[in-house]
Amino acid sequence: KYDRCITSSSLPPVVLIITGKGPLLSHYLQEIAKLNLQKCHILTAWLEAYQYPILLNSATLGVSLHYSSSGLDLPMKVVDMFGSGLPVAAIDFQCLNELVHDGIDGVIFSNSDHLLSHIQTLLDGFPHLTHKLSKLRQEVQTFRSLSFSDSWSKLIWEAKLFSRANKVE
Repeated sequence: KYDRCITSSSLPPVVLIITGKGPLLSHYLQEIAKLNLQKCHILTAWLEAYQYPILLNSATLGVSLHYSSSGLDLPMKVVDMFGSGLPVAAIDFQCLNELVHDGIDGVIFSNSDHLLSHIQTLLDGFPHLTHKLSKLRQEVQTFRSLSFSDSWSKLIWEAKLFSRANKVE
């Protein structure tokens, strides 16, 4: 769908890099080949551990298609993306909002049309960053600046599990 949208707008061509080598990779590569894309270039890569953050640092937007069957596990790839300063578009599931805050440090989508809409909004006018993409990047930088200890303490105090008056010294 994005490939068709590009011809009549200020959207840039995109390069999508699929990482990993899951059992369905060859199936999806065959399906992608049938699409005859002109402005979307899809590559696959199996990366060494040191190469992955380099790739993420060169990206504009990360996309997470991780869907938790239990609804309880968080996608570590999103943490990797945030750790590299990369905002993310992530498919929605039960506890995703514990990690991705829609419209703040990333965007959440529920289907391909919703993802397309987010990508159009975020990449329109590229290489100049849209206001929304710039804001997402700033918030991801804020996420990166907090240590685990700071984040944990903030969550505990916000949840009012403890109060300063009841603090045990």
